[in-house]
Amino acid sequence: MEKLKQIPQKQLKLILILVTLILVVCSYFFGYQKFSSKAEKLEKENKILINNRIELQQKSMNKDTLIDETNEMKEKIDLMLDEFPAGLTQEKIIMFIYNLANNTGMEISALHLNELELFYPVSGPEVVDTDGLMGHNTKVTISYSSTYEGLKKWVDYIHNYEERMNIPSFSAAFNHTTGKLSGTMIIDLYALSGTNKEFVDPIIEGLPIGTDNIFGAFDSPIDDE
Repeated sequence: MEKLKQIPQKQLKLILILVTLILVVCSYFFGYQKFSSKAEKLEKENKILINNRIELQQKSMNKDTLIDETNEMKEKIDLMLDEFPAGLTQEKIIMFIYNLANNTGMEISALHLNELELFYPVSGPEVVDTDGLMGHNTKVTISYSSTYEGLKKWVDYIHNYEERMNIPSFSAAFNHTTGKLSGTMIIDLYALSGTNKEFVDPIIEGLPIGTDNIFGAFDSPIDDE
């Protein structure tokens, strides 16, 4: 205390002002700045929560619409999946071609069946869980002869068939002698396993064997002996 009394009043005031400034600066750096940083962080988090709240309110207001859209989308997916048979076998494909020719009046001179190929899932690093679904397809190449009306029936038959298939390409040439069209046609057939569908082998009972060759007739070679 005695030493403080010895300090002139003017210097003492300067010392007090300096100490006060030091305390203010320390308070700013160690107190206000810290709380200011926390306040900014809380403000950002608060904005995120407000945006999430607004989004949830909008979703809640559109809840019935979203449910209806989801159910509608599920129905569309079920209808699409229902177009795919559960499997493809050579017997099934041959019976389909037989019925196709029988219902359209077309004549088939040659038939080529390709091996099954996997089209789903697609291999690669971005493959997701497919829930056990596996899709296969195959190409059937047909050499045919038909009238123009028969060809239109053929295309309509494939277009309206209950199972998924399409015609990627075909050719047709007009024969002036017979008045018919002839050419080749490729048909893509598809199957999807892993659904609730059960594959059933085609029933071939009652199919005549040894008569009416669907590939056309041929002349036996003449025996010279």
